Amino acid sequence: MWDAVESGIKPCDLAKEALYEHPLTPLTTFKVVIFGYLGITFIYWIFCFLRFFVQLKDTLDIRQFYINSLGVTDNEMQTMPWASILEKVVQVQESRQLCVVKDLSAHDIVMRLMRKQNYLIGMLNKGVLAFSISSWVPGAGPTIKKGPNGTRYCLMLTKTLEWTLNWCILHSMFDRQTDKHTLGCFVVNFCIRNDFVSDRNTLKKRLTVVGVAMLLLSPFLVFMLVYLFLRHAEQFYNHPSTASSRRWSNLSKWIFREYNEVDHLFKHRINSSVTHASDYLKQFPSPILSIIAKFVSFVSGGFAAILIIIAFLEESLLEGHIFGRNLFWYGAVFGAITAINRALVSDELLVLDPHGTMSLTIQQTHYMPKKWRAKENTEFVRMEFETLLQWRCRGNLYCYVVHRKDVAGRDGFDLCNSILAHLCSTKGGKLIRLHLRNWSTVPWVNEILQFIEDFTVDVEGVGRVCSFSLFDFQKHGNSKYASPHNSSSTYRSSQGKMEKSFLSFQTSYP
Repeated sequence: MWDAVESGIKPCDLAKEALYEHPLTPLTTFKVVIFGYLGITFIYWIFCFLRFFVQLKDTLDIRQFYINSLGVTDNEMQTMPWASILEKVVQVQESRQLCVVKDLSAHDIVMRLMRKQNYLIGMLNKGVLAFSISSWVPGAGPTIKKGPNGTRYCLMLTKTLEWTLNWCILHSMFDRQTDKHTLGCFVVNFCIRNDFVSDRNTLKKRLTVVGVAMLLLSPFLVFMLVYLFLRHAEQFYNHPSTASSRRWSNLSKWIFREYNEVDHLFKHRINSSVTHASDYLKQFPSPILSIIAKFVSFVSGGFAAILIIIAFLEESLLEGHIFGRNLFWYGAVFGAITAINRALVSDELLVLDPHGTMSLTIQQTHYMPKKWRAKENTEFVRMEFETLLQWRCRGNLYCYVVHRKDVAGRDGFDLCNSILAHLCSTKGGKLIRLHLRNWSTVPWVNEILQFIEDFTVDVEGVGRVCSFSLFDFQKHGNSKYASPHNSSSTYRSSQGKMEKSFLSFQTSYP
C-alpha cells in the first residue's frame, strides 16, 4: 500500500486497504479482548448519552431559577461574582421560604453545597488517608507520621481512591428521606444512616468488590495509552515544552482546598500559585542536568537548523529518506527534542531565593507544614514539595493511564496503581490478596468511620455536615492560630486549617 501511495502509479483505495470485510476472522484471544473493551466503551457511551439529558433538565431548571427568582440574565451569569449570587439567594429566602425550617445564610448554603467535599478535606487534614507506603510509589504525597518501626505513613489520594470514597462512602452514608410540610416545600434530611456506621462489614465487602473490579479491568491499561495520545497529541505538537512543565497533583489540590471553598474560587487561587511553585523548584538547579540538556538541545537544534536551510534551498530534498524515514519526520523529532530540553536548562538570570519564592507560594496555597519552616532551602523540603507539584508528562500518564478520568460519573478507574505498589513489595500469588487488602483493610475502614462519627454535627435546615465546616472554635479551635478557644489536639484541625478556612470564607463573603 505504501509503495502505491508514494509512486502514484497504482490507484490505491485507503478504505479498502485499511478496513477488513471480516475483522473477527480468525477469532483470536487478542480480538476477543478488543471486542470486549469496545463493548464496555459502548455501554459507557450510552450511559453518558442518557445522563446528558438528565443533567440538561436540571441545568435548565437552575437557569429558570436564576432568571425568574434571582433576576439574573444569561449574560450576567457569566460575570456576576459568586458572593452576589448567594446574596440574592438569601434575599429570596426571606420572601419565598426556600427552606421552611430556618432562614438560610450564605454559610448554610455553602455548607450544603460542600457537604461531601468537606468530609474529604477533613480526612486528609487529620491524616486518615495516610498509608504505610514508600515515598517513591506513584501517587504518594508528603510523610505525615512515622510508625514504631520507622515506617513512614504518606498521604495518598489517587483518582481511584477519590472515586471510591465518593461512591462507597460519601454518596452512600446519607439517607434520602423526604418530609412534606404544610407549605408544600420538601426538605431532604441528609442524615447519616445508623447502619452505615455500625455495619462495618458491609463497607468492607463493598470496598473488596471495588478492588476486584479494578483488578479485572487492569488488562485494559494499554487502551488508556491510546486515549492519552489522542487527548494530548495536538497540545504537545504545538507546544512541546509543556511536556517538561509542572502542575499540582490530585492529592495536593485536596490538601490545599479549604473548608467551604467552592470549586471555582479554589481554582482561581490554586492556578495563581503554579508559577510561584515552579519558581521555587527552580531554586535547586542541577548543573549536570542543565549541561546535558544544553548539549542535547545544541545537537538537536543544529540538525533542525540544517533541515530548515535545506527546505529554503531545495524543498524537494526533504522527501529523501534516511533509515526509512524522510527528512520531514526528522525535522519534527529534532524540533520537539530541542523544545523539551530547552525548558530543562537553568535560567542564567535566576536569582536564588528559596525563602522568598516559598513565601509567595504559601500566600496562595495556605499550606506550610511545621517541618518545612525555616528549611525552605533543604533537599528534604524540595523532595516533599515535588510530590505535590509533578511533571506535567508524568501527571498526564498518571491521571489518564493509571486513573482514567470521566469514567463512571466523576472520576475513573485506577487500573494499576495498587498493583504497581504491590509488585514492588511482593511476588506471585500474594498480589491478589494484597490488592484486595489495600481496599478493605480493617484499620483503614475503622479510621474513616471513626472520623465520620467524631466530626459530624447536625445543623437545622442544613442536615449532617462535617463539624470543621461549621467553624466551631469552641470544639476545634487552636489558640496558636488566633482562635479564642484552645481545644484538644484530637479535635482541632491540623496546621490551623479551620482558622485559615474561616478567614478565607470571610474574605470571599464579606
